Amino acid sequence: MLPFPRLQIIHGPAEIELQRLPFESVDLCWTDPPWNTGSRQKHSSGSSYRDSLSFDDFRSLIVSMGREVHRLLKPTGSLFALFDFRAVHDAKTWIDGIFGRDNFRGEIIWHSELGASFRCNRAWNVRHHTILWYSKSDAYYFDASKIPRVKRKSPRKGYEGDKPADSVWTYTLSNTARERVNYPSQKPLAIIRPIIEVHTKPDEVVLDPFGGSGSTAHAALSLGRRAISIDQNPESIAVQHKRLETISWGGINCE
Repeated sequence: MLPFPRLQIIHGPAEIELQRLPFESVDLCWTDPPWNTGSRQKHSSGSSYRDSLSFDDFRSLIVSMGREVHRLLKPTGSLFALFDFRAVHDAKTWIDGIFGRDNFRGEIIWHSELGASFRCNRAWNVRHHTILWYSKSDAYYFDASKIPRVKRKSPRKGYEGDKPADSVWTYTLSNTARERVNYPSQKPLAIIRPIIEVHTKPDEVVLDPFGGSGSTAHAALSLGRRAISIDQNPESIAVQHKRLETISWGGINCE
């Protein structure tokens, strides 16, 4: 099989476009699917979309995505999928049924300090999302040397001043960040890059079936990986083309 080009931006529904890709041709899938929240995702520029699938359509979408991603992943590959608190528990049950519960490897909690604030009279103020991790098999690729290191709060004698990051990450994409592209629900590169570095080698293939703002492809290209980004929203496709045409292959400062 000939290698994929460095970047493919594909306009179309994920459940159809994924079927066109070859069996076991992908090394990593990182994605942020629609969450079935019923809310309108809107940016100050005016761009928006409604995350309003019915429960049955949401289930059909996640199951279809999961089955196709499982088919596409190499035996060494992994799936990382981000959900909010309203969707993650249903999604995990469905994906367990495809990958197998034994291939659920864990989760990463992403805490963001941005978000709607409200009086907590009847509920906790939710500021986190969950990234589910599944492997195709026990042979999944994992390079522990690439795990980011964070400073110890209280370094002790005999211990290094830093330690490997754990499974709770705090990153905030501010409204003035250079990577902002005026697309709703854009995810920060900081929660994507470490996963790509740990779970793939240079020149391998990273897939995002719900490409959105193009953050997954941006992170992959800047790290010298090949990227496939799919979205059925024409506005997403336009934003991705504009954003990604300036990203250097394996560049250092690509933000």
